[in-house]
Amino acid sequence: MKMLLTEKWSPLLIPAFFATVIGTACFPQATDGQEKTEIRWHDVRELTMEGQGWSETKSPYDRLPARAEELVRPPVWRLSQHSAGLCVRFKTASPQIRARWTLTSETLAMNHMPATGVSGLDLYVQSEDQWRWLATGRPSAKENTATLVQNLSPQLREYCLYLPLYNGVSSVEIGVPADQAIEKLPRSDDTKKPIVFWGTSITQGGCASRTGMVHTAILGRRLDLPVINLGFSGNGRMEPEVAKLIAEIDAALYVVDCLPNLNHQQVAERTVPLVKILREARPETPILLVEDRSYSSAFLVDSLKRRNRSSRKALREAYQQLLRDGVSSIYYLTGDGQLGDDNLGTVDGSHPTDLGFLRMADFFEPVLASILNDSPGAKFLQSLSIPLHQLPAGCKVVEGVPEVPMIRVHNRALSLDPQTFFFMSAKLTDKYRDEMRGMYFSVYREQGELGLFAWQFEGIDTERVCDDIREEFGNRFELWAVKDCVVCLWRDQGTTDDCMAGFRKFVNGQVSEYQAAR
Repeated sequence: MKMLLTEKWSPLLIPAFFATVIGTACFPQATDGQEKTEIRWHDVRELTMEGQGWSETKSPYDRLPARAEELVRPPVWRLSQHSAGLCVRFKTASPQIRARWTLTSETLAMNHMPATGVSGLDLYVQSEDQWRWLATGRPSAKENTATLVQNLSPQLREYCLYLPLYNGVSSVEIGVPADQAIEKLPRSDDTKKPIVFWGTSITQGGCASRTGMVHTAILGRRLDLPVINLGFSGNGRMEPEVAKLIAEIDAALYVVDCLPNLNHQQVAERTVPLVKILREARPETPILLVEDRSYSSAFLVDSLKRRNRSSRKALREAYQQLLRDGVSSIYYLTGDGQLGDDNLGTVDGSHPTDLGFLRMADFFEPVLASILNDSPGAKFLQSLSIPLHQLPAGCKVVEGVPEVPMIRVHNRALSLDPQTFFFMSAKLTDKYRDEMRGMYFSVYREQGELGLFAWQFEGIDTERVCDDIREEFGNRFELWAVKDCVVCLWRDQGTTDDCMAGFRKFVNGQVSEYQAAR
């Protein structure tokens, strides 16, 4: 630095100097420098590959089986050859990790999505009980080689490498020094079933800056579950031939998020048949229907607002029809709020930026967690959802509840997100929030309003919770203390005794089943 201050530098050398400093000191993780040690290359197919629902593919990194070429429309088939959502899990103690990959298209980027997201690689490492970003492989041609990270301390670590979102790959290899081992990173048996996302360009990852930043990948890391990304840009259209293929996957959950590629007539025509295709093949697998995110300019552009409203109305009506038909384990997630309310979440008013995808993951996470939670208490909360066709005569669901992002099941709300928990009063909310593990509520209207609330607790005497409610509110509510849960039934003065009796009978039946369960 002394020379910098005293020597006279050429103006042509100064930019070159700072470019060298910035390029080598600040961003060393993805360079193409010469190898100083012997590198042994490992085909990622020899490691733990995730994100594919079928093994009989035409090319190694396709997302649909080879026979799908004759079953689906050509655009769907072409997009299925993009490696969106595919990732490689491995572990190694190597101080250096390199990658080389060959793309199937020379189009490395789009005008609203960078090459790192379209055609790059994204490396994460398990550290401090969470997946943390570590490095990005930046593409410069169809054939690429990059040093992802080097100079690591010698320690066995777990890694996850995401493949391109909007390009295909014909080969992907990971390189480590010849004296270093690299191993598979399989999942335990209880986390092998994937979450399957079926959707549009947004689901496929447009327009994340890195391949691990699409909301589906973020959710896979947070929930520690494999994810299969079946997003097809412009072509997520609820088609029966695709639904039949998806039904072949033994999934933990199906997420159907296709509204941006459909008009309201198509939503009305296709939702019920596709759900019945999935349900016929997988009678017990949960299905989540997702409304489209709000266009960022819909607050001013009436045509976009009408498009959001009409498609959502059609999806809600189809969902209610499925409930009337007795379809089980069907869930609903609203669209408002997915990208936030400040219009900063998209690159073009429609496709999310990294900020938008992070917000989508925040919006989806408590919903997916509550569906997938299989604890007895969580299942009891879900059992309190009274099917629409079993409601007492003259009783209807109060729409617009809740305002916070909770899961909608049979037109009620369920959350396992502590930020959304509330109790009968601020005093009791503050007292019990730390012990709450789940919450359910629904509001109905007959001649007056009637509400059904329930909470799941951990490490607390639920009889004492009931005593606290009675102390504050007297006998205004009917209460049940059942194992780790408390159920509360309340009504306005206008609600008839017959309506109240119908709800009381339903709750008593669910409580008895939960009490008897071992």
